Amino acid sequence: MRFIQPTFAAFVAIALSACSGMKLKEADVNRNPPGDWNNRSFMKNTSDFRFHLPENVGLLVTPVDNGKYQVIRDPIVPDKFTPREDIIKDGAVYRSIITQSAALKGGYLTFASELSASDAVDYSITDFSRAEVPWTMFPAAKIRAAAAAPNPTGIKRLWIQSLILTRIVSNSSTIVDCNGEAAAPAFKVGANCHTESSQLSGDYGIAAVFLDIDKWAQENPSGGSAENIAKLMREVKNRISVAKPGDATSIASYISVQPFAGELVNFRRKN
Repeated sequence: MRFIQPTFAAFVAIALSACSGMKLKEADVNRNPPGDWNNRSFMKNTSDFRFHLPENVGLLVTPVDNGKYQVIRDPIVPDKFTPREDIIKDGAVYRSIITQSAALKGGYLTFASELSASDAVDYSITDFSRAEVPWTMFPAAKIRAAAAAPNPTGIKRLWIQSLILTRIVSNSSTIVDCNGEAAAPAFKVGANCHTESSQLSGDYGIAAVFLDIDKWAQENPSGGSAENIAKLMREVKNRISVAKPGDATSIASYISVQPFAGELVNFRRKN
């Protein structure tokens, strides 16, 4: 599936095929990423999990090094359930012109520290697809059995409830004479006028909603009715869906926070 780079119109004050004696409005730079993005639990070894997304839902993993995760068990999913991949329609998360000072915001913007003082990069984040085990189908008995299995080294055991795949695209720019001519789109940052280059670079992000199976089993002793478990998981889903930065304490301690944004279109990957 081809990713289509969003238009640059939001940053262009004058959209002409050429600009002479350019009078450009100052570009909106270094916007804050939204809370949805800041709350996500990212997996840095994206290549291990982003291919065949549905097959990786339900995996039991453990953190191994600086945001990377290692698989420790095959997927745990409900009986007679096959995860599917859903394409996210209109999944735009973030768009901004990025300069060197954006690095202070941290997260995925730390790359800006490598920019020169005059660089300006068009940077966009778009959610592409998602796969999940619905909370209403939470396989409580299987999760409890997995938690009861020996864990002699005491590693953290995390069940992947859902995965969301994101496309990250950046486009560098070239400084041009503000009194000369430049092919549009063009924009102004400080004293410099820029024109968009034709060289795009792309990357992927992948985030997960994790459930710590040992914490869950400890806080939810066996014997609870299926109805109570379903109610608990519905509450978890509702809290995650409306979570904002700083709201993590309202989520059960065994759940990572990853609010959902975007309209889903059902799509089953063909083998």
